[in-house]
Amino acid sequence: MHAKGFLFTQKIAWDNVDDLKQKLDEYFGPQWVCPEMTQLNKDIVKGASAPSASECLVGCQAGVLSWLLGLKSAGGKRLAYSLLGELAYRQSHKHGTSLAPAISVVQGPHQETMVVPNRGNMRYIVFGCKQPAFRDGNTALFDMAKAWTLLPSKLQDRLSRSSWLVTDQTTIPCVVKHDVTGEPCIQFFGFGHCATACVDVYRSMTGKYHVDDDPTAYAQGCVYQKPWLTVDEKGNKTPFIGLDLYTFLDCIYKTMIVKEWSKGDVVIVDNVKFAHGRLEGPPGGDDKRDVLFLSWGSRKSRFNIFDFERVGPA
Repeated sequence: MHAKGFLFTQKIAWDNVDDLKQKLDEYFGPQWVCPEMTQLNKDIVKGASAPSASECLVGCQAGVLSWLLGLKSAGGKRLAYSLLGELAYRQSHKHGTSLAPAISVVQGPHQETMVVPNRGNMRYIVFGCKQPAFRDGNTALFDMAKAWTLLPSKLQDRLSRSSWLVTDQTTIPCVVKHDVTGEPCIQFFGFGHCATACVDVYRSMTGKYHVDDDPTAYAQGCVYQKPWLTVDEKGNKTPFIGLDLYTFLDCIYKTMIVKEWSKGDVVIVDNVKFAHGRLEGPPGGDDKRDVLFLSWGSRKSRFNIFDFERVGPA
């Protein structure tokens, strides 16, 4: 599974989410499981620290909370709001969701549920395209092992010694060694305060200056005034801003693979080695796009980021 599972794209004939899940269960094998959404939510809640009101000001924690709470439910659909007043609908199903329609905003790179140590046991995430958008609506994939090799040694040294401060009780290593290849893989969650910087770099890389950032995506009602903090082995907390942040993002975006969806596409993504992010669609969104989102995790050795070996100082 691992050898072909880092980033694997294939066209598979499937009719609906149950059909796709059955075919992928055969692909993954009996040692892997695709959880029902109810169990997935329970796993994430169990793995997350209970936040205080002040901790909700940290964008990443707020993002997980609002996702778990379903944002707002209307007719069985989940609603994600953008700053532009557009609505992006996520249709829930038994084993996952459909991706929100692409609107005029761009997500920053992130591993799914990266801010929770157990990630809801999402070792692999899977995208399956039932219907592409009529225009744009692509998904970005980022090779976080390759991005590490592009970082200047000063930044490698800082990140190898540090963790991201999620809440006062929760930190996540900035970089870990892959459990199969041993490659250092950056871990990141590009929402909140850093969203503008993510989109700045995306605009510069692509020339798409019309796209917008949305720092409140998946975290309505929360204040985004605090940048990511790194905390080193001595407990020193340092904002991750300015030149360090932009150099870091520049290296990540240099590894970007743009997946243009077509009907029947299935993409399996290693949720440690790769990050992902939704790219822009036409103004007002595209409600024709239907891309399913599921996840698989080990039945026995359930995911915990702290089981991964840390990277030594550069």
